[in-house]
Amino acid sequence: SQTFTLTVAPPGPSLTTASFANAAGRAPALSPCGLATATASGLAPGIQGLVLQSNSFGPWATTLGRDTVTVNSVAAPIYSVGTVNGLEQITFQVPCEAPVGSVPVTINVSGGSATANIVLTAAGPGIFETAMSDGVNRAVVVRPTGEFVSLQNPARRGEVVRVLVTGLGPTTPVVATGALPVPGSDALVTGQVI
Repeated sequence: SQTFTLTVAPPGPSLTTASFANAAGRAPALSPCGLATATASGLAPGIQGLVLQSNSFGPWATTLGRDTVTVNSVAAPIYSVGTVNGLEQITFQVPCEAPVGSVPVTINVSGGSATANIVLTAAGPGIFETAMSDGVNRAVVVRPTGEFVSLQNPARRGEVVRVLVTGLGPTTPVVATGALPVPGSDALVTGQVI
């Protein structure tokens, strides 16, 4: 006879470098502080639809459902995890302190984990879009009144509008991982926006 201890760990998600994209627009360009979405089997087993953070505008927890994400060994705030159109996905903020260059991303799901390297650039812009009443996707734009721009509620000539984007890179003042700018002030992008 023999006595032994058996530990069974679930398999981790099937991650590759191609699993990661900008959460807005799905381009492969990712940057520190930006939002990223990973799509791979094993990220959201048994979840149909999306599980969202209870706090929509942060700070977000670094565990959602049974998932955690680390980027360059730093815990990443998670926005959502789930299955959409048959694809398992997780959306998270790349920690602001992550360096530009190749970095490891580890996603742990119920004890099973996988790691893939991603390349972070100084900026990896993505514009959030929504389907308008005509079925065409357009940028999410907010008027000074707080109303969303739509076909029925267009922006007016001379209005200052805000476009919802991610991945614009460092700001002044600096915004920390999982934080928002000081209320009533804007965090200005230090790079040139064209």
